[in-house]
Amino acid sequence: MKTYATCFKNKYEILTYVTLIIVSTLAALLAVKNIILSSDSMNYGLVSQQILAGHGIRIPIIGILGFDNTPPFNGTVPFLVQPPLLPILLALLGGFSPQNFLAPQVLNVVCHIFISIFTFLIMKRF
Repeated sequence: MKTYATCFKNKYEILTYVTLIIVSTLAALLAVKNIILSSDSMNYGLVSQQILAGHGIRIPIIGILGFDNTPPFNGTVPFLVQPPLLPILLALLGGFSPQNFLAPQVLNVVCHIFISIFTFLIMKRF
């Protein structure tokens, strides 16, 4: 009678996956301590805060009389520059601000673990 899952060939393969998950989690936790805010990061943070506020996928903007003679504008505009999945995921995790990086850190750790596992599975086939 087998005591381990049938998708694994032997108990060492289970140990390999557990080790892979632990190592990739530790690497991801070390990597997320040094998150640096860029303008894209702030845009995603602002959009996630707008989603949490119930305004949809919009970004706050203050327009001042610019080069194209547009009138001054104060409000929100739709966020059409980048795909909306990351701001939605960040909003589901509670959004983030310059003082609170928990949502991007959790998302970074989860993605790092999945990428490590799937890379291992692809390399195992060769």
